Amino acid sequence: MEPNEAVFTLIRNNDLATLSRLLADHPEVLLAKDGRGSTPLVLATYLGNLPATKALVEAGADLNAVDGVGNTALMGVCFKGNTEIARYLLDKGADATIKSESGGSAHQYATMFKQAEILTLLEEYGADAGAE
Repeated sequence: MEPNEAVFTLIRNNDLATLSRLLADHPEVLLAKDGRGSTPLVLATYLGNLPATKALVEAGADLNAVDGVGNTALMGVCFKGNTEIARYLLDKGADATIKSESGGSAHQYATMFKQAEILTLLEEYGADAGAE
């Protein structure tokens, strides 16, 4: 399996040891996109895989890279509702103010999916409900 395919499989299978080796040997996989245009970081965060998220970020993943429709990893977490990953991404420097191609923001997604704890967190990091 090619490294760019393997990274997504390893994230889905929660194989952190092999993922860590792959990231060390093939750091270019951080830029890979799957069939939906998701980056490895977008996939890991969407699946709620905090260990993989941390491994990817520590390897240099772009916190604000977008998937095929312009959503960031933080945006995906906002509709899935994983506060721990949202806090981690924000602590590491994810931009809470980015808007997707359709104009959606992390704040809008958290509002739409009734993620009150994440909304509070986003506002602490500068996401402004009034700017939507």
